[in-house]
Amino acid sequence: MRSAPRAAWAASLCAVLGWLHFCLGVGTTDLVVTVVAHVCVLPMLAARFDRRLLPSFGCALCGVCVGFNLVDLCFDRLIVLNRAVPDGTGHGGHGSLTPRHVAWFYYTTMLNSSHINLTLLVYVLVSSIGSMMGLMDGCATVRNYWLAMCSVAAVGNTFYVSYVVPRYVTIRASTTFSPTDFDNWEGVFFARIFLIGALLTCIYLSFALNLTQSSAPAVAGARKVTDRSDVAAPLKQS
Repeated sequence: MRSAPRAAWAASLCAVLGWLHFCLGVGTTDLVVTVVAHVCVLPMLAARFDRRLLPSFGCALCGVCVGFNLVDLCFDRLIVLNRAVPDGTGHGGHGSLTPRHVAWFYYTTMLNSSHINLTLLVYVLVSSIGSMMGLMDGCATVRNYWLAMCSVAAVGNTFYVSYVVPRYVTIRASTTFSPTDFDNWEGVFFARIFLIGALLTCIYLSFALNLTQSSAPAVAGARKVTDRSDVAAPLKQS
């Protein structure tokens, strides 16, 4: 049962490293971040790992990603509404920066931050490999929850990868500001809102799955007590 997730882990490591090195031509730092992220998720592939913990891990990481996207949404809103930002240099209170320039400062810093990229990659690995593990184990009810989370995450991530990631790749590699990098940013804005909704839905499903898994032993125990009482009743009567 563990062979498929382990194979997926190895395939992911090779694929991401190959994509970063041969397609994007990134530096050593990004390659190290990729390896560290994959090492971080290795414990959940161990034979003794309790898979009932996966929803808790996923819920926490989804919460972190919601926070990331809410911050990004502030800058997306600046771009879409075309609101200038005071530059803080005075000039009689009239000095300002264009919203696209402010967003460029933010996104070039954020997208090149190792700890941000590490966290996002760990989220991707836990959500993908963890979902595979969840679908392979458990009762039908548990698998249905995992199937629902996979479906919601797949739709949200598809919009994000289609509209946001290509723009990020361009901005991340830029060394000089170009306002055209932020043209038609409305698609990014709405894709991010959709992704936040998908992440919040996954958080709700994770909570529901946790409650289902935590109540299962109690139900089983109650059945055992009932069975014993049924057996004991005739003995008392006799």
